[in-house]
Amino acid sequence: MVAEIIPPITPVPTACWLPEPAPVLVAIGNTPKDKRQRSHQYRSQALAAGVQRGV
Repeated sequence: MVAEIIPPITPVPTACWLPEPAPVLVAIGNTPKDKRQRSHQYRSQALAAGVQRGV
């Protein structure tokens, strides 16, 4: 029978520990809408109105 050779557990200094993970970010509220979408919408409505009037 062979004796188990296990080294003793050595304490690790706290300076060597990995830092704790950062908290999970949670966004609350509405995402602001892009102004370009609104201007594009107005432009497409104006074009559609111009096509209907025969401009």
